[in-house]
Amino acid sequence: MKRKLSPALIATFVLTLLVALEVCILCFGPSLKEHLAEIQKSLATNDRPEWWDDAAVGVHYGAWLALIGLIPLLLTARWWTRPFSNLKPKACSPPSSPKFFWPCVIIAIVAGLALRLPLASKSLWWDEAWVVQQVSHGKWKEDTKNPGEVKFTPHDWKRCFWNYQKPTNHVPMSLAQKLSLSTWRIITGAKREAFSDLGARVPALMASGIAVGLLACLLRAWGRPGVGVAAAIILAIHPWYIRYGVDARAYALVVPLCISGMFAVTRLIESGGRKVWHWIWFGVTEMIWLWSYPNAVFDVTALNLLLLFFLIRHHKDKNNRVTALFRFTVTNIFAALLLLQLFLPNLMQARRWAGQEADKHVLDQALLNQTAANLLAGMEHAQPGVGIESAGIPYLNQHWLLAGALCIALAVVVITVGLRKLLKERPLPLIILSAMVTSSVAFALLTYVVETYFYPRFIVALLPCLIIIAVLASQYLPWGNRAPRWWAVLLGVTYLTIIWPAWTLLLSRPITPLHDVAAFVQKDAATGDKAPLILCYGLGKEALPIYEPRSVQVDTLSELQQVMEKAKAENRPLYAIYGYPSFNRQILPDGFKLLDDKTLFTEVAAFPGIEQDFYFRVLKSVR
Repeated sequence: MKRKLSPALIATFVLTLLVALEVCILCFGPSLKEHLAEIQKSLATNDRPEWWDDAAVGVHYGAWLALIGLIPLLLTARWWTRPFSNLKPKACSPPSSPKFFWPCVIIAIVAGLALRLPLASKSLWWDEAWVVQQVSHGKWKEDTKNPGEVKFTPHDWKRCFWNYQKPTNHVPMSLAQKLSLSTWRIITGAKREAFSDLGARVPALMASGIAVGLLACLLRAWGRPGVGVAAAIILAIHPWYIRYGVDARAYALVVPLCISGMFAVTRLIESGGRKVWHWIWFGVTEMIWLWSYPNAVFDVTALNLLLLFFLIRHHKDKNNRVTALFRFTVTNIFAALLLLQLFLPNLMQARRWAGQEADKHVLDQALLNQTAANLLAGMEHAQPGVGIESAGIPYLNQHWLLAGALCIALAVVVITVGLRKLLKERPLPLIILSAMVTSSVAFALLTYVVETYFYPRFIVALLPCLIIIAVLASQYLPWGNRAPRWWAVLLGVTYLTIIWPAWTLLLSRPITPLHDVAAFVQKDAATGDKAPLILCYGLGKEALPIYEPRSVQVDTLSELQQVMEKAKAENRPLYAIYGYPSFNRQILPDGFKLLDDKTLFTEVAAFPGIEQDFYFRVLKSVR
């Protein structure tokens, strides 16, 4: 008869390995003394330290903190791994799986991927392009040995892990993106500098599919498999998650991580924390969630407070309560130690730039309207401004927002009316959802109070929660005996009518048309006998080199004049590209004195994106 290894022995073995790993990092990793000296040299000359110097110091400090935290966990392993005494698990039947459940879930996942694939195959937008060029792929730079030519500088895994010169680097997604691009190059035999939009977004697509399936499974665990299928379908087709379900940054990850967190907490509360793998599940989820998106601290805190309350309430026996609290504490400490080791190097760099941003994006009424429009139908709210092309972009006006507000009010009333029944049947789902909604509202209010950045996408984790609430609320509508099918069909058709314009937009256009712009210029310039000069003016200039490495980045009138003079002196065709018209015309107006001059430039092409300001023009110099 095989003897099982005790949980205490397994925990001791794992923690001993981790302690040994931290000791190796301290002994053989980055030299703290050397990197601190380099930092002091840079500061003495009023220069910003090199990113790796700050990151290396963070790696070293992170190892010390992890070591200090792991040793107590190692010494107390037999306490927090001890079994519960006289605790009989609740007799509960496995989740119900009607015959239609898995086929419908698979259909929802496939449909969701099909809706996202066209957008995922088109060009990146600014934030995605920054990640690709700065950490996950590489950057085209002027070749110092061959003036006038550019060469590709690839980035290694160290830079992808720990370069944090902007919070735009959401590390877990950047790492997955780097792995995806590397795999794509191996499969296709492409060169190191080759790039694929779809290859960069495969991890986001996978996260979207996981989110759809996980949402259905969560509601099945809550005893409502039919509602789970409906919620999964809505999440799969929702335009806002189509948009951010392909975005090669953290927002595609946030949604499945939020669902996973709610799922893990559900299992822990139901079992009273009896199963170790539920704790591992929750600890890994919260660690990756915070590593991907630090603002998720509000959501993670809400789930932890909820879990703590229910654990104390669940265990009447003092010894079992202490055991549960031990496991709760150890899970959070362990997750925090892992996060510190991985993210402290990034925080050391963030000290140099956090709070120094010149521009702000503070929550106001317009942003509230935009957030409501995104949550309802994934559309823009602001109407097109004077002189700026809407390019056929659909907008939700005040009437649609009023209709959405009424729908939300109806859902609140319906849930309130059915609250008694819902609380009697299964109160936990409603409590968990309320905690998640509260955390999103708290985060938005805090950004307003401290006057810091807020974008609607910052609370994209709220989307699956509202979908669940809406679908659960529908159970308490006065359907009647035979009416449910007809009401469901009517509601489905109505909602599809609302989101149809956003669908058509997302299925037919790129987020920003940089790839299309570059392809047009390359084709048009191929007819000439001389290599063209290609400049990109203002915001957007940083992203274009992914698709056109020869492009020159221009910000000022004098820089624009220099490029024009060079093109004239060398008798070369000149292409001028600009996008983000409202932003660039407001921030960099001087250059448009030349770009708008019909005697100097003529517009030869224009390409719209999915937002009003993602509109790019291609101008060609007049000879």
